Amino acid sequence: MFGYAVRIENIGAGPVRLVSRYWRIHDSNGEDTEVHGDGVVGERPVIAPFHAHEYQSYCVLKSPVGFMEGRYTFSRTEGDRFDAVIPRFKLDTGTPASP
Repeated sequence: MFGYAVRIENIGAGPVRLVSRYWRIHDSNGEDTEVHGDGVVGERPVIAPFHAHEYQSYCVLKSPVGFMEGRYTFSRTEGDRFDAVIPRFKLDTGTPASP
């Protein structure tokens, strides 16, 4: 298991609702796992302008090193949707890989 914390800030002019998420989790064994779902950790938070939403979650990583990348889909009050791309970030347990 690999735990991580996320802080999402709304720097826009109006409130947004976090509708869904997509994660691609890659381990150094070459295995990819995709995670799709509504909201985050069972919530679909509304984030007011210049406010933030924080949560903690985890993923299963079958090797000591890997990465995650993905996107959040948000909706505005007017109903239009947009994606916020989450750039790739490294997961590293600090444990040496087995020979």
